[in-house]
Amino acid sequence: MRARLFRLALLVWTVALVAFGFGQENPAKWTASVEPAQAAPGQRVEIVLKATVPAPWHLYSTTPIEGGPFPTTIIVEKGGPIGEVGKPVQSTPLKKLDKNFGKEVEYYDGSAEFRIPVRLSKTAKGELKLPASVRFQVCNEGTCMPPTPADLTGAVTVGGTPVTDTSPLDQPAKPVAAATTGTAPKSAVDQAKSQGLLAYLGLAVAAGFASLLTPCVFPMIPITVSFFSKRKGEDGMKGTIRQAVAYCLGIIGTFTALGVAVALIFGATGLQTFANNPYLNLGLAIVFIALAFSLFGFFEIGVPSSILTKLDGNGKGGLLGPILMGLTFSLTSFTCTLPFVGSVLVSASQGQVIWPILGMVAFSSAFCLPFFLLALFPAALSKLPRSGAWLATVKAFMGFVELAAAVKFVSSVDLGIVAGGLGVVTREVFLALWFGITLMSAMYLLGIIRLPHVDEAKIGLFRRGVGVATLVGAGYLLLAINGRSIGQLEGFLPPSPYPGHVGQSTERLSWILDYDEAVAKAKSEGKPLFIDFTGIYCTNCRDMEKNMFPRPGIESRLENYVRVRLFTDRDTPADKANQALLQKLTNSVTLPSYVSIDPAGVPKVSAFTRDEDAFTTFLDHGLTKKVVQR
Repeated sequence: MRARLFRLALLVWTVALVAFGFGQENPAKWTASVEPAQAAPGQRVEIVLKATVPAPWHLYSTTPIEGGPFPTTIIVEKGGPIGEVGKPVQSTPLKKLDKNFGKEVEYYDGSAEFRIPVRLSKTAKGELKLPASVRFQVCNEGTCMPPTPADLTGAVTVGGTPVTDTSPLDQPAKPVAAATTGTAPKSAVDQAKSQGLLAYLGLAVAAGFASLLTPCVFPMIPITVSFFSKRKGEDGMKGTIRQAVAYCLGIIGTFTALGVAVALIFGATGLQTFANNPYLNLGLAIVFIALAFSLFGFFEIGVPSSILTKLDGNGKGGLLGPILMGLTFSLTSFTCTLPFVGSVLVSASQGQVIWPILGMVAFSSAFCLPFFLLALFPAALSKLPRSGAWLATVKAFMGFVELAAAVKFVSSVDLGIVAGGLGVVTREVFLALWFGITLMSAMYLLGIIRLPHVDEAKIGLFRRGVGVATLVGAGYLLLAINGRSIGQLEGFLPPSPYPGHVGQSTERLSWILDYDEAVAKAKSEGKPLFIDFTGIYCTNCRDMEKNMFPRPGIESRLENYVRVRLFTDRDTPADKANQALLQKLTNSVTLPSYVSIDPAGVPKVSAFTRDEDAFTTFLDHGLTKKVVQR
């Protein structure tokens, strides 16, 4: 008993250490330099220390406060090339009542700068290192990291004739740069954390339900119905419920365990990279094609009997398929990189564990709830009159839907199998394939073509009506090949023009593809900057590009910006640099993300939205500020 209590206490202590951040790498990053970088012996120079602090953390100033946080302490030792040392000067801090200490504190969000005036000795010569040591503390709204030391070194080249420099060391020769108010805005996730666990879980549940409206989810509705229409359910409704629960557990387990683990090991974008892997997408394409032909009645997909024999003893034989289907569903949904998931995985990549796990469980539980009900639908359908004929027709039609879904995975393979993509499955080819599949499904419903392994039901009025509607949909896809939008289904199509290949863009607006070039143009013209963080695999990105940007009120505002489009999800140096910039500016890896920077340099962030008024308000941020040259 004592041994068990000891192990339990050890487990609780370990969880507490993880939850409160011990053992994490300090998020603040420091750099050191010397100004001027070239000097004469005896000249006065300044050691410049700069700190970058990502949200939601903040750094404290050098001002000591009794009973408050540990102040930033900078020590530069006199001796060697350093003849005299002045008092450090800091950038102007912010002030607020800190809940961690119950005191008004001086702090920095985003960045801070410290300058230490020193006078070189008259014997200094050559390329020299000027050392400085820093000890500092960072906190967020509810947690503080322990005081952390950092040893920094600035370089200076000393040469020429010694000088007698009498300039004072009690003030900097150059004004200290103003501290920013944050390299990234405080995300909704961080705000919810600061309000407590219930607010955080409430946001996670709301985000889960909101995510059901994204394009990635739409194909999984008929696929879920078709998959469970083939389940035998030996135990009747009880068995069906058990399999539906297993399906949801597969979704929850993948989002939570795989998402957090991959983020901890490979960083916030690790799972996105995994989901975009061309070989994984090739495997998923094969799975969906196999499911389609199984629904057409050509063969049955089942677990090997040797595995079933081992599992049946534990009553798990019928649950493996739904769990694996839940895993597949989760991997396809990750390509949308939903705002909540992206923010949570950032915190996981920074070493937090408890908050991401709780958030992902709540998010994925809400996300999978409607699919639990959909999993029960075929069982309910089977109770209807002439259910056998109904189910045969529904399953065959769902087979065509799964073929259409497989095209999306084939497109992802085409985009990522080689650097720059193969350029085979372009937007036009993709639509042509969808047109052919939709046309065949319409012809099947209308009785023009028959499937040899499907027991045909009498073609009634309802089936004919669905067949005519499907035929109209095929015509709609045919017209879209020439550039016409197909609404939210645009999200599944590859970018146009195809990345790295020559082609005619279907957008009226032109875009710069290099960040530095766009910044230089915005500065020279005194215009605001609009950054479109996007990806070649990003479903919601295509939705925004085709359905939000062309709207008159949005397009007219975008015309007044310098516009730059930055891809972040390819394995190239440029995309990795863009990805780092995305995380710095938004504290998230969510795609799509948009940043408007007004001419005064103030950023504002927006994510995927279908609310035109909200996006218009966001764009007005950069257009209503006074235009100044930076």
